[in-house]
Amino acid sequence: MSKKEKIADEDLGKIEKYLTPPVSTCTECNEALSMRNNPSTAVLFTLNGPVPCSKISLDCRDCVIHFGVCKFTDKHGSRFYSSTEFNVNIIKVSNVTYIHQDLYKWMPSLINHCWVSFSGFAEAYNEIYEDEIKVYASLTKSLLVDEQSSADDTKGILPGEMLAKAIARCFWNRETELELLSLGLREQWIFTAKRNGAFTGTIDDVMEFIDRKRCDEFYIHNCSSHCQEKGCGQLYVADGNWKLRYSHCMWKVPIQIEGFGKVNYPSVCPLSPKSGHAFCEMHCEKAEALGYPSKTKEFFKACGVTDTTIEDALLDMSSRPLLSGQIFNNLNVGVCTHSFSGIETLNPGLRCRELSHGFVS
Repeated sequence: MSKKEKIADEDLGKIEKYLTPPVSTCTECNEALSMRNNPSTAVLFTLNGPVPCSKISLDCRDCVIHFGVCKFTDKHGSRFYSSTEFNVNIIKVSNVTYIHQDLYKWMPSLINHCWVSFSGFAEAYNEIYEDEIKVYASLTKSLLVDEQSSADDTKGILPGEMLAKAIARCFWNRETELELLSLGLREQWIFTAKRNGAFTGTIDDVMEFIDRKRCDEFYIHNCSSHCQEKGCGQLYVADGNWKLRYSHCMWKVPIQIEGFGKVNYPSVCPLSPKSGHAFCEMHCEKAEALGYPSKTKEFFKACGVTDTTIEDALLDMSSRPLLSGQIFNNLNVGVCTHSFSGIETLNPGLRCRELSHGFVS
């Protein structure tokens, strides 16, 4: 008899797994925890296919702390359990969907080496574990009413099927956790609906915080002599998005960086233009101050521009000063205040990073 047939013949209660918090006593007062609500149904995606589970959460009513499977929540917000005290090998996708870390490990590796998309990973999983998914569906037949009434958007069409949305959410949840761990902030970060202090906010706030740090520092690594010979700390790789043909402001900006020589970048402001306008918001204001309309069609008409003369017209307009002295320099050279200001005072690496407006890796 196959493993599939054995499972199908067994009673649901005998194979059902439990997802529980890693604690049985309160981490603050050390008193026993209580179960406020009845167990709820959930699915755990594993290397052996989907597993039907009962999920249990616990509460300390004295300390007003809620203990979930992957995080605990108090009056300040939600936090991860200590990685040194507890071994939580489950990743929460939603209240009813969880993914085991052993399965997740395949995800970033396949993305990095095989360009597998979230959708592709989900389709492959559903194909490989087609039989297990059918078994899961038959085992949870009595729970279909509850599952169908749920508004969760990470469930597949059939019970036990994996969705790309579940994979994507798992990826961002796990990667932000690992980034916080690498920065020593995993247990410090408090997840809240809105930021209300340092190291607080949503997953999006975590990613924004990490991106800001990355702009000002190199990746931490053990720099060997071979690494130094290749120019570590002196070599900067600029990989732009110009090939994507995105719309950008038409204002001409000279691209020169002291210490780097000529940079093979188009001489344009990299910011997106205002809707219906030829320039970004800042350069729209400057164009209008110079007496030029900023809307695209009106600007072309006012300049008497044809396809053959537009470059000459832009060069002439962009080179005309509006103000004098340092104010003009800040306005003309420091085109994008948050991207170019102070460019002469930065070191070459940061100048290159600022000038590229986030396009330097």
